[in-house]
Amino acid sequence: MVEVLIHVFDVGSKKLAKDIDIFQKCIKNLREFSPDAKVFVLLHKMDLMQLNKRDEIFNTMMKTLEEHAVPFGFTIRGFQTSIWDESLYKAWSSIVCSLIPNMSAIQNHLKSFAEISEAQEAVLFEKTTFLVISHASATAEGDENLDPKRFEKISNIIKTYKQSCSKMKSQLKRLTLHGHNCSAYIDNLTGNTFIMVVMPPREAHEGDFCDDDGSVIVTNIRAAREWFEKVELLEG
Repeated sequence: MVEVLIHVFDVGSKKLAKDIDIFQKCIKNLREFSPDAKVFVLLHKMDLMQLNKRDEIFNTMMKTLEEHAVPFGFTIRGFQTSIWDESLYKAWSSIVCSLIPNMSAIQNHLKSFAEISEAQEAVLFEKTTFLVISHASATAEGDENLDPKRFEKISNIIKTYKQSCSKMKSQLKRLTLHGHNCSAYIDNLTGNTFIMVVMPPREAHEGDFCDDDGSVIVTNIRAAREWFEKVELLEG
């Protein structure tokens, strides 16, 4: 039994008919041995296609694949991907999230944490890959001003930093960054996750209590660990 099938197509393949035939055979076997599996399709190397033709190519290909999958009882989800942009990161994040049975509970807990902490944003990452599992903010205001590629950029930075730590035979446990516009606290949350809490600049507190050294956020993260560890054990 498998939980998920991830089938990658090279959109520039000269043997597309053969590739689709292989896909159909996979779907047929999946129906027999893992009928409840989720099916994802990556249409890769989209960067080689003309920009104004990409959506048309994607939609046509997905329609063809759906015609092969539906008779076997599968709904497929597709992604346009390329190694040159954030599309692969987004695809893998979506796939990872689909395998988590209690996503709604995780999202609710993260939203509550962000509100209690008055955070600009709280982001949950998978520990090994640093793929985004979930993110939430105390308010929805200002989301349109955030960099849509911020998660991929953060992931790449942290993974590079972790590699540097490994070379020194050390491990990343906690990281605090202070900037002009915000402060970011990255900490181990559970055995499988890291959390990043982004706090507004100090002047934004307008005379209220200001957590200058981040001790309150660190304490909040420590207190939240039990919540999230219990949620990880829940079944969907």
